[in-house]
Amino acid sequence: FDYNDSRLISDMFSGRKILLLGDIVSVTQSLSSKTYLDGGALYISEKYYNQKAERLKAIKAYLKKIAALYVASEVASFGSGVSLCPVKIEFKDIKDSWIKCSLAGQKILNIDYRITQLPQNLRIYIIAHAFAHFYNPAHDENFWNYMSNILPRYQDCLTELQKYEFLKDI
Repeated sequence: FDYNDSRLISDMFSGRKILLLGDIVSVTQSLSSKTYLDGGALYISEKYYNQKAERLKAIKAYLKKIAALYVASEVASFGSGVSLCPVKIEFKDIKDSWIKCSLAGQKILNIDYRITQLPQNLRIYIIAHAFAHFYNPAHDENFWNYMSNILPRYQDCLTELQKYEFLKDI
């Protein structure tokens, strides 16, 4: 994915292309009433496809559905590895962050649904970051020590994640 490709970025803002699990996917009009992925393309009903706002709304709904299925499974898998399970996972439009851990003591995860657009290593970083907040609410030395223990190359992920911040504006 080329961060400097202005045409690609423009296509993402218009809802003609999306990132899905780190891969570029074309958004195509469909005669079906359902939104579905097939052959590397995301098909959206012509009812929603023709207007940008409706197209973006349909994409958002699809990404939320994928987050609830796919990312929830990644959270469960990660939790098994660190012997910890969140009580609840919510996928929301957070905008200013990928996760909100204000309820860390209650072990509730609030994750931005756009996480489904990121490559796996970045999704795992965000999940690990959320789990680290279960143990350390502040970004203090203990927090980052915990992160380095569960994800030794977390700093690389943190740097790479900054390149995807534009997704929060779509």
